[in-house]
This record gives sequence, structure tokens and C-alpha cells, in this order.
Amino acid sequence: MNRTPLYKQTFAYAQEHGETAKYNASLQANIACKEAIEAAIRDNYHDYCLDAAGVRQVAAQFTRARIFHVLANTVQSIARDGRISRNSREWAEKVPVSPEDQYRVYFRVTQVNPGLLDIFVRQTRAALEKRPREQQMER
Repeated sequence: MNRTPLYKQTFAYAQEHGETAKYNASLQANIACKEAIEAAIRDNYHDYCLDAAGVRQVAAQFTRARIFHVLANTVQSIARDGRISRNSREWAEKVPVSPEDQYRVYFRVTQVNPGLLDIFVRQTRAALEKRPREQQMER
């Protein structure tokens, strides 16, 4: 599992506070998580159904906090797309992702249909919001 701490501040903040290495490590992990989500959706979509095994595939590699951060960032960026449910949009707005961060574009899930992304968000929330905190490996 990728244990890189999730850095929630902007690049500008990281520069001001001498934390660019932490920022860059977290950004690379966010990008890897985005790619894992795209692969999980691609690998688990068959016969017009998205198998929830994709969530387990991603959760085996990344913390709940990082997965939610990447998904919320993506949903926030495409919130006006009608294929994203109101429930997913409302959830994403509650997850803090800095809109001022110029590099957040690099960890948006873009290689999948927004309707499938919405299903994946719902499956992920159902699977991971119920997990005990100690299983999350969050810091």
C-alpha cells in the first residue's frame, strides 16, 4: 500500500513552508491513485455492469483518504455534468480539495465515462466509509 502522507495544501503553501518534497511525493501518489482508479474501472466494467471488485483493487493500493481526495477532486471539476449524481456532488463538496492548487488537474480521473465514475464513487463510499479507522492506514 502506498503510505505517502496526503498533502492537502497548495504548491504555493508548500514552497513558502519548505515542504515541496512532501507536496511532490503526495502529488505523485495522487496521480498513481487516479491511474489506478481508471484501470480499475476499465478492468471491472463488463456487460454494462461495473463490478465492485474495482474498489477493492484500488483500496489495496491506497488509503481511503487519498482515494476520496482524488475522487472528490474529479467530481468537483465535472460537477455540472448531468451524469454525476447530486448525491456524489454533495459528498464531493464536503471533501476539502484546494481549488487554488494549480496542479490538481493532474489527478483528475479523465479516462472513463462520467456515469461510470459516478457508479465507482458510490461503490467506493459504500465500501470504505464503513471500514474501521484502524484499517484505513491513514495518518
